[in-house]
This record gives sequence, C-alpha cells and structure tokens, in this order.
Amino acid sequence: MFKLQRFGRHIRKFPENPGSYAVTPGIQASVHENGVVLLHIPTGRLFQSNRTGAKIWQGLTSGLQPDVIAADISHHYGVPQDVAVRDTASFLTALEQHGFVARAASSQP
Repeated sequence: MFKLQRFGRHIRKFPENPGSYAVTPGIQASVHENGVVLLHIPTGRLFQSNRTGAKIWQGLTSGLQPDVIAADISHHYGVPQDVAVRDTASFLTALEQHGFVARAASSQP
C-alpha cells in the first residue's frame, strides 16, 4: 500500500534552526514498505530511496531536525551515531541538490 503526501504550492517550513529543511513546492511522496519514491511535479523528476531514506523523509516531513532523525536511525538500525549523522546529511544534501528540499531560512541575524 502506498501513502501519498501532497505538499502543494507552499513550502512547508520547519523550526527555524540551522540545518532545518523545507519541502519544495510541487512534491509528491509515496512511502511504501521498501522505501520512498518522490516526484517533483514541475520537472517530472523522480527520486527513489530505500527504507532508511524513507525514514529520513518521514522525519523531515514530521518537522524533526536532522540530528534527531540521525539519532532515531542509529537506534532503529543499530548503526553508530556518527555513521547515521553522515548518511542523513548525505541524503538531505542529495534531496537538496535534486530540488526536493531547500534549507529553511534562519531567523538569526
């Protein structure tokens, strides 16, 4: 069974902390038991990932900070914290490079 999330035209902003990300407009996500498939509607670009990527995506869309997501992955999969932090950062960078997320604006001067 697929779970479809629609983010429409508005950027969903997460807490205004460094490292926060926002889903860009026009993204649809299908989370399933083997991972996640993301569709960037304006360009037709697809992005597919495994279960770990799906867990990162779900954490992100729930408003969790990357360090919290990494801690959850470390605990859930039994991997060292530094590996989870590195892999989470790498995945978020890939999402950003492909236009699926953007860094949220910081309210700090």
